[in-house]
Amino acid sequence: MIEKSGWGTFEEYTLICDHCEESVEGFTEFEDAVRHKKRNDWASIKSDSGDWYEICPECASRETIEEYRRK
Repeated sequence: MIEKSGWGTFEEYTLICDHCEESVEGFTEFEDAVRHKKRNDWASIKSDSGDWYEICPECASRETIEEYRRK
């Protein structure tokens, strides 16, 4: 997930693995977090129910991806 914290000029976005909860902090814009995940091989998975999950490269096995797709 990409989580927003703070407000106004103090907003910050954190990229968090939905499987192991590894996080990358300090993004000032949502799109910065999106660019980071794309450049660093994070998997973005849309589940059968329509929810989105972010999975870090260390957790992105075929089995884990399928598990999140079925949620």
